[in-house]
Amino acid sequence: MNSFVFYILNDLLSESAAMEKMIIAYFPNAIVKRFSDAKSFLYDIENEVMSPISLVEFQLSGIGGVSLMKKIKSMDKFRNSIFIMILDSYDKENYIKAIQTGADDVLIKPLVPEQLFIKLKNSIRLNQQYETNAALNQQLKLAQEQHDIEVGNTYKMLRKILSMRLPNKDSELNRIHDACKYIAMQIIDENKEIEDLLLATQFCYLGKLPFNDKIILNPVMIEGTVQNEAMLEYPNNVQAVMQLMPNSTEIKTLLFHIYENFDGTGIPKKLKSWEIPLGSRVLRVAIDFEYLNTKNSGRESKVIDIMFEQINRLYDFRVLAFYDQYLAYKNSRPGLSGRALEESIAPSGLREDMILSRNIITSSGLKLLASGTRLTDANIERIKSILSTDSIIGKIWIKVF
Repeated sequence: MNSFVFYILNDLLSESAAMEKMIIAYFPNAIVKRFSDAKSFLYDIENEVMSPISLVEFQLSGIGGVSLMKKIKSMDKFRNSIFIMILDSYDKENYIKAIQTGADDVLIKPLVPEQLFIKLKNSIRLNQQYETNAALNQQLKLAQEQHDIEVGNTYKMLRKILSMRLPNKDSELNRIHDACKYIAMQIIDENKEIEDLLLATQFCYLGKLPFNDKIILNPVMIEGTVQNEAMLEYPNNVQAVMQLMPNSTEIKTLLFHIYENFDGTGIPKKLKSWEIPLGSRVLRVAIDFEYLNTKNSGRESKVIDIMFEQINRLYDFRVLAFYDQYLAYKNSRPGLSGRALEESIAPSGLREDMILSRNIITSSGLKLLASGTRLTDANIERIKSILSTDSIIGKIWIKVF
């Protein structure tokens, strides 16, 4: 029989000696350690390498049996260790208290050898089950870690293939990632959803992999219209490639629905409004901004104006408003010139002749004031009046001169 370690804590040495004798009689290979005080018991058990079975007096002087048990079970390595509480006599209240506070079993004095044997036999069986489960959990953890490594390597390989097919898109994908991260932190509550979105940013051109060199750099859509029959296959291409990827269901969903127009006229399923996954709506705004910004020679304010003309047709107004906020946030940090170009300001700090650097959009979708507006007392009062019944998306930004 395998060796087991038993810890006995009893104020009366004669009782602990008798208990040790009974244990050895039934389990000759057992290691028995006897203690008469909690301090030495704790000191020794903290250095124990085996999983002990503890037999402790309920009415223990000083710390008390229940408090000692809680202290031991609070240790990570002894969370599942077996703890048997010993009562001087049957007391329903104490019996229930022992079990409810974590005891695995209870012994009632006077101890009967056959009763002790059955209790310890069951405890050994339970202890072995705990150790087996712990070993299995460790194996599962190692397997999961190995799986995660393999998944990570697969994604890295796919990302490398994308870089080879689209060699000039790396910096663009990084910008899309940063923009989506900012927006996600404002409107997505679940960390897992944010993680999936950020991973999807690195593969938002995945559906272009099968395209020939003549069209691979072209946008899938312009003003909400698919450019040609080949581009119609973009969602199907995403699905085909992502089927080869492990644990990719959520990411595949985000990529599959990028080109759903907000009014339901997009591809592939003609989803509309809130039916479109939020992450897909965020990706769409970030991708289209990159295309339009290149087309308009980096004139960001013009691009935002163009995109705002398409809210509720192509874009979710909330997402686009937060993208506008993201651009303001970038400009609020000192650039190469060493100074910020924009700063946020509280409504109470608004003053006449300040110039708005960003649109003010309410949570209900009202464009309260446009960027470039020079504030007057009248529109400052209008802002404050609206804020008494509605809220605005993000912050109020003004130009810094």
